[in-house]
Amino acid sequence: RNGLEVTFAAMAEQPISNDELKPLLEKAKEGHRVLKEVIEFVNTQEPDYWDLVARPVVDIAVDVFLAYEFVRQAERATKTKENKTRIARRFVNMMMPRIEMNRGYATMGERFEV
Repeated sequence: RNGLEVTFAAMAEQPISNDELKPLLEKAKEGHRVLKEVIEFVNTQEPDYWDLVARPVVDIAVDVFLAYEFVRQAERATKTKENKTRIARRFVNMMMPRIEMNRGYATMGERFEV
């Protein structure tokens, strides 16, 4: 397992006691599953395909990392818990459509000649 996968696996296993954050953590885990699926697909393509789709794959990874991090910060917050929870909810809910869009782009398998 690579470093990114180990980091994401550790973030996915973080204990969450706030019931309001549990669905957000599940959505972050879903984004993580999509990232693994996309990477598996891209790895079956020609090596130059990575050059074409690296940006959307990295965008998915960044979204997943930030989702996990916002959930973690909301869980640990004391005085700003309500605000951090609201930020986490907004980010995670806006993240999933972006992840689906980037998944579609990265897994279409098309190459364009210029």
